Amino acid sequence: MFGTIKQRFDKHVVIPDLHGETELLRKAVEQYYDEDDVGFVFLGDVIDKRGSFTNPEDGVRATLETIRLLGNRAIITIANHEWYLLGSVLCRNTFHRQAIQEAWLQKRFGNNSSMEQNTFSSYGLANDGSSSAGELWAKMQSHGHIKVLTEATPYYETDRFIAIHAGLQYAKPWEDQRVDLDLAAARMSNGAFDDTPDQWFSSPIATEATENHTTDKVVVSGHAHYLIPDARYVTGVDISSDQRSLHGGRRIRLASQINEPIHAPLFLWQDWDGQIIKIDQ
Repeated sequence: MFGTIKQRFDKHVVIPDLHGETELLRKAVEQYYDEDDVGFVFLGDVIDKRGSFTNPEDGVRATLETIRLLGNRAIITIANHEWYLLGSVLCRNTFHRQAIQEAWLQKRFGNNSSMEQNTFSSYGLANDGSSSAGELWAKMQSHGHIKVLTEATPYYETDRFIAIHAGLQYAKPWEDQRVDLDLAAARMSNGAFDDTPDQWFSSPIATEATENHTTDKVVVSGHAHYLIPDARYVTGVDISSDQRSLHGGRRIRLASQINEPIHAPLFLWQDWDGQIIKIDQ
C-alpha cells in the first residue's frame, strides 16, 4: 500500500481535486482515452464535497468507479481527504483513529452539507458517527474502490514534472522532501497516521506564487480552494490560466473543485506541451 509509483508513461494529463465531479471526469477521460500513451494523474481529493448531488451517478462512488476502470492508466497521489478516510479505519492506534474519525466525520456545516456526506450518500449511507466509517469502508471495498485509494502514491515524479497534492516546501531540497514523503507513506502502510505532511495538507504551499528553487522540474498541484485573495469565498470565479501557470510554466496550480458550484469548469495540465485545458460541463 501507498508505495511510490515510478514513471509509467511518456505523456500525462494531470487532473486536480475532483471531489465527486464525475461528469467532468468522464469528459476529461473521453478527451484522452483513445490516446493509449497518455496516463491520467490524479492529484487526490477525489472524495468529499460540500453540498450533495441529486443524481447518485454523479457522486464519489461513480468518480472512483471511473478511475478504477482506467486500470494501470490511473495514478492517484495521496491527499488530505483520502488520508482522513483511510486513517479512520487503518490507523492502528485506537485513540488516534478515533480522533481522525471525529475530525473527518463531524458535521461542520450542518446535517446536509458537511463535506464527507457526499461520499456517504453516494454509497447509500448516512454519517451517523464513528461507526459509520467501518460501514462506508465495507461498501467501498465491495466496489473495489478501497483498492484504488490504497494504491495511491505519495507523489508522482517523471523526467519532466512532480505531481503532488498541495505542492512542495520552499526551503528544503526536493531530494530531502522525497525521503520524508516516502517515510510518511511507509508509516501509513504500517497503520501509523501520525504525520500530516505539508505537501499533502498545506494551503499556504498550494497558493504560494513565489518561484520554487528546490527542483528544476515542473511542480503541479491542486488542493487550493482559491488562488487569489479576492476569490477565496467567491463562487464561480473563472481564474485564468496565467494565474494557474507561473514562472514560465514551472509552477502549475490547478486548484480544487471543493468550494466551486457543482459542475464548475475543471482545469487540467498536459505535460507534453505544458498547456492548461479547461473542461466545461
